[in-house]
Amino acid sequence: MSPLMRMAVIAGVETAVRLHIRRGDNLDARDGGGATPLMLAAGRKKKGVVVLLLSAGADPLLTDPSGLDAIGHAERSGATECADLIRAALASVPVNCPSAKAEGKTVGSTGPDDRPPEGTYFSQNGLETVGGLVSAAAVECGETGALARKILSFPEASSGHTADESPETMQRVEEADLNVNTESGPTTVGVADLSGLDGLDDEPCFGGWEPEEESAPPEGNTAVADEVRAVHEAIGRHKAVDSDEDWGDVVAFLPERALPLVREDGEGPGVRSLLLRALREGSIPESSLVEVCREADGSQNKEAERLLAFVLGDLGASIDERDESDGAPYEPGETFAEEPVLSEAMAYAEDLASGRNESLRLYLRGFKGGLLEAEEELALGRAMEEAGEAALDALAGWPAGITAIVDAGRRVACGEADVESFSSGPEPSENGGLAPQVSEFDSDDDALELDRESLAFVAAVGEIEASAGKKVRLRAALAAANLSRGFLLELAKDAGGQGAGLDFAAAVTRQAAARERMILSNLRLAFSLAKKYMRSGEPLEDLVQEGNIGLMKAVERYDWRKGFRFSTYATWWIRQQISRAIADKSRTIRIPVHMHETVRRTERERDEFEARAGRPEKLEETARRMGLPVWKTRRILKLSEGTASLDEPDAETGLPVCDGLPGPESGDPCLRVEAASLRSTLMGMIGELKEREGEVITLRFGLGDEDPMTLEEVGQRFDVTRERIRQIEAKAIGRLSHSTRKEILAVYMNEGRGIKGGKLAPSPAGGAQKDAASDSETDDGT
Repeated sequence: MSPLMRMAVIAGVETAVRLHIRRGDNLDARDGGGATPLMLAAGRKKKGVVVLLLSAGADPLLTDPSGLDAIGHAERSGATECADLIRAALASVPVNCPSAKAEGKTVGSTGPDDRPPEGTYFSQNGLETVGGLVSAAAVECGETGALARKILSFPEASSGHTADESPETMQRVEEADLNVNTESGPTTVGVADLSGLDGLDDEPCFGGWEPEEESAPPEGNTAVADEVRAVHEAIGRHKAVDSDEDWGDVVAFLPERALPLVREDGEGPGVRSLLLRALREGSIPESSLVEVCREADGSQNKEAERLLAFVLGDLGASIDERDESDGAPYEPGETFAEEPVLSEAMAYAEDLASGRNESLRLYLRGFKGGLLEAEEELALGRAMEEAGEAALDALAGWPAGITAIVDAGRRVACGEADVESFSSGPEPSENGGLAPQVSEFDSDDDALELDRESLAFVAAVGEIEASAGKKVRLRAALAAANLSRGFLLELAKDAGGQGAGLDFAAAVTRQAAARERMILSNLRLAFSLAKKYMRSGEPLEDLVQEGNIGLMKAVERYDWRKGFRFSTYATWWIRQQISRAIADKSRTIRIPVHMHETVRRTERERDEFEARAGRPEKLEETARRMGLPVWKTRRILKLSEGTASLDEPDAETGLPVCDGLPGPESGDPCLRVEAASLRSTLMGMIGELKEREGEVITLRFGLGDEDPMTLEEVGQRFDVTRERIRQIEAKAIGRLSHSTRKEILAVYMNEGRGIKGGKLAPSPAGGAQKDAASDSETDDGT
C-alpha cells in the first residue's frame, strides 16, 4: 500500500482518498501489518472513507493475518456505523455466480456460513467508483449494479464528507446515474453520464505548473519497415551448416598442476637442460636463467626465475654473472644416474610453480578448532589462570627450580644473558616494581647500568633468594618475577619424578594446552585484521605472523573476570602489533617506532596546514607549533624523506647514481688533513681509557683499520651480550666528554656535529648508524 494513501485513509481526508482512487491505486493493497484501506478506515471510524472505498470496489471480505475482516476491525474499535455500512453493502448485492446458485446462497449477511467464497464478490474488473465517479465494467456474476447507488444513498454518506469537499462535487456524485443493462446473459453496468465532472481536470494547481501538450508520434516510413521485415524473415529462414569435425572423437588430457615454467619446446635450452648443466658444473650464468624463464612475448618472468633459483640452490648450484660467448661447454645427453635426479628436480619445480604449496594457502587450510562461545572463553581463561597459579605454588616448593631461577638472575645481572629469555617484563598496567636492589649479583667493580626490565627481574630474583624457607613470601616473589612462558617450559622439561617438580610440570602442561586452544580458535581473527593492512607494502604472510604474535600476547594477558568477549580484547593487541611491525620494517633505514609516529603526525599536520593556507608550512612554523627546537624539527622532516637507490639510473645520463659520485681520492686535501689530525687526537684520548673500553670505542666507530661494527658484532668479538657492550660504550663516551677533552675537540666541531648536552656526539658515519635496526629496540620500548 502506498504510504500516502495509508496516511489519507487513517486521517480521513476524503479528497486525498478520491485522488488515489482516480489514479488507479490498488484498493485491496495491504500495509506492513496486512490491513487493507477498508480495514484501516473501518477501524478508525471514518464513515466517509468507508463509503468511498466500498463504492470504488474495495473487497470487504478480505482478512488480515489474524483472520479479521473489515467488519471485525469496525466492531473491535466500536465503529458500529461503519460495520452497518459494510453489512448493508454486502446484503444489497446478490450473487448469481454458478457456484453460488448451486449452493443456494446469496451474500446477505456477514456470518461465516452466509458469506460466499472469496472472489464471488465484485472485483476490480467489476464495479469501480473513482473518487465518487462510478464507471462501469463487465460483471460476470451479479444481476444489478445497484451497490454504488445503494451506498451513495445512505444519509450518513452525504453528511460525512470533510469541510474541504464542495457540496457541488458531492451532489454530482450522488446524482450520477448507473445505466444497468438487464438483458439476457451476464449483467453489465453501463457508464454513467459524468459530463458534469469533466471540469475537475481544469481546476488550477499549486506550484505554477502549466499543462504540456502531448506531441503526436512521427509517421513511420513504410519502405524502411518493409525492408527490415524482409531482413528478419531472411534471418529466420537461414539454417547454419556445421562443417567442423565431430568433437566426439577428440580426447583431451589436462595436467594435474599448472606449469608456468618454460617447456622443452626445442627452441633453445629449457628447464631440464639448465638443471642438467647446474648438476654437472655446479653453477650457471644468470643470463641463461633469465633466457630459460622468458615469457612467450619475450618479457622477463621474475617468478619463474625465483622458483628455479630455489631449485638450483637445493641442487647445490650457484648463479654467477659470467659471460657465455663461446657456448655452453657441456654435453646435453643425460646419463643413467642423472636422469632420476633431474626428474625429481623437475617434479619439485613444477610442484612449487603449481601454487599448491604456497605457505599462506597451507596456513589457511591448517586452521584448527571452531569458534569459541562466550562460556568456553571464560572457562579457558579461568583454566589458564588456575594452572599458572598452581605452577607457581608447585615451583615455590621445588628447590631445583628455585636454584635455576637464581642462576638466571645472576646471568642477567652479569650481562651474560638478556632478561627477555627469563621474564616477560612488568605488566602494561603496572606503574612500578620492586626496588632495584643489586648487591650480591655485582661481579664487577663497575656500576652496571641495567635497563628497567633487567632491574625489576634482578630485584625479584634477589627477593626470591632472600625468601628461602618462607613459602608465602617466596610465592609472592615468584609472582613478581613474571617468569616467561618459555622459561617455565624449560623448567618443566627438566623436572624429574619428584613430587613438587612433577606437579609443576603438570600445571605448566595444562596451561599450555588451554593457551593453545585459545590461540588456534582465534587465528581467523588475526588473519581478518591482517588483511586490512595489505596496502602497507608488507607481504600478507608477514602481517599475519605479526597478528599472531599480538594474538598470543592477548591470550597471555586476557582477564576473564571483566566479562568481555576475547575478540573485543584481542583486536587492539593484534592491531597494535601489526602497526608497530609496519613502522619497524616498512622503511629501508629503520627508525624507532615512537619516531615513526612523530614523523607521521608531523607530515599529516603539515599537509593539513598546506591545504588550509594554500602554501607549505615553514620550518620555523612547524617547530613553533610542535614546541621543538628548529634543529630537531629539521631532523624529523629529514626522516620523512624517502630513500633512493644508488644503483638507480640517472634521468639525464642513464648511468647509475653511484657512478657520478666523487671517489675518496677526489676529496679536499684540507679536509683530509683535518680528518687525519682528528683521528690522531681521538686515538690519543682513547689510549687514556681502560683497555677494554678503548677497544669497544675503536671497533664501534671504526677508528682502526676495520669498518664500524654493530653492538651485536662487538658483543660476539668479546663473547658478551649486546647490552653489556652498550654499557661499556656509554661509560667510555661519558669519560671522553670531560670538560678538558671537550676543549681539545671543540676546534674540530662544526655546526652539524658538535657537543650537545655536555656529551660527545658520535660521528654520523659511526657504527651507531649501521646497527640502527638493532640498537634502537631499547629506545622505543620493544
